[in-house]
Amino acid sequence: MNKNTKLFLIVLFLLSLFLVILFLNRNSLKKDTKQVVIEKTEDNIELKNDFSIILNDYELYQIDELNLKFAIVDLRIKSTDKINLDLKDFITNEGIALDNYSESITGLEEKKYFLGKENVVFNIESNDNIYDVKLFVLIKNSLKTLKYKDIVLKFNQNKIYQNGEKLKDNHKKIIVNEKYKIEIEKSVNLTGQQFFINGNEYSLPSTLEIYGLKINLINLSNENIYIEKAKFINAKNNEELFALDSNFSNDKYDNIIGKNISNGMLFFEIYNPVGKDILYQGKLYLKLNINNDYIEVDVDLNREGIASEKH
Repeated sequence: MNKNTKLFLIVLFLLSLFLVILFLNRNSLKKDTKQVVIEKTEDNIELKNDFSIILNDYELYQIDELNLKFAIVDLRIKSTDKINLDLKDFITNEGIALDNYSESITGLEEKKYFLGKENVVFNIESNDNIYDVKLFVLIKNSLKTLKYKDIVLKFNQNKIYQNGEKLKDNHKKIIVNEKYKIEIEKSVNLTGQQFFINGNEYSLPSTLEIYGLKINLINLSNENIYIEKAKFINAKNNEELFALDSNFSNDKYDNIIGKNISNGMLFFEIYNPVGKDILYQGKLYLKLNINNDYIEVDVDLNREGIASEKH
């Protein structure tokens, strides 16, 4: 082999080696680039679908007079998307879906047990990323697990059942549905306190008295909810008393009419020239801004407050 041939082979070998190294480096670079893209895509998917349900707490109830067992379950739901879950997708270990509640709630309310006192709701919807919610869970024998799709919540079997006394109506009228809870407390005679109309002090004539009904309005939805107007109808003579407008106020209590507040008073002006005791029994009608019809509830407007239920 002559000198030129040897030189040619060496050059050819070096060129081939260079091409091999270049090829290997390019493949390695493509793999690294592809891996980075995959990692970013997976991260995006994980963030978009971030969702969890945590069991905050729960209470067990056994109402012997109804032969009914149930739980009030306090959940914390986290999601990067809008929260809108269906109750039927929550299933207990006994095969009971959480949308199976109507008959039980009717029985409880007939016996004056009100889940609204514990802020139980019957829809799960929120624009917040973290939402604490209390749900009604019917129990046949024992509650061991509550499953939502692939999420399973487990319950302690040693927890004691309560008798439901804390859910009883203790001199409050309670109206509750999936959007709001309204509590109507006893009436009170406010005559003698300071009142204002449009911010100006109002001197109450001696022939008139002011009675108030304390109202708690708890919003359970994302809607703006308030009381537009209210009236009381005396059952004895059908006299109508209209709650005073929002321009009427008191130095101690907020007028709840037309205001997006959670608690306040309905003020009623009653003609009482001889100063006799007011002992009105009748119905209170509340008109919410989200409803076309009035909400109707039996109340007493007197010095003793709300009397026993009418049947």
